[in-house]
Formats: sequence, structure tokens, C-alpha cells
Amino acid sequence: MAAAGAGGAVFRPRRGPALELPLGGSFHAPEPDAWYDAHWSATVYRPPGDGGPVHLCLPARCLPAVSGHLRAGAGGEAL
Repeated sequence: MAAAGAGGAVFRPRRGPALELPLGGSFHAPEPDAWYDAHWSATVYRPPGDGGPVHLCLPARCLPAVSGHLRAGAGGEAL
């Protein structure tokens, strides 16, 4: 993740390249609805501009912090 005031966030998966997302996008319910359980949450992030949807699946306890940070560009709370 990036520090407060940064223009984006970087996610570094265990495998594969890092994913850089701009701040200020919107969140949408994932398809299918079965992408949720007690420990994991899934959401679709649509970056601002012409960026395609990004499907995020992460520990449920992390979703509020991640979504708050990514919304920071749209007046949300930064980490």
C-alpha cells in the first residue's frame, strides 16, 4: 500500500507482478455473490478513468482499510 497523500496503491502478490491502482475509484458487488465467506471478502474496484474492473479477494478484516485507502482520492479516509 501507499502512504497517505500518494496517488495510488501498490499490491504485491506472492506470485506475479505488482498491481498498481490509482486512488479515487468505486467499489461494486462481485459476481457471483458466492465470493464471500467468514474469512475472505471479494469486491470489484473500478479505477477512475478508463481503467477496467479489478477483482480483489482479500482477508475480510483488511477490506475496510483497503477500500478506505483506495477511496482516498475521492475524499475517503487515507491510511
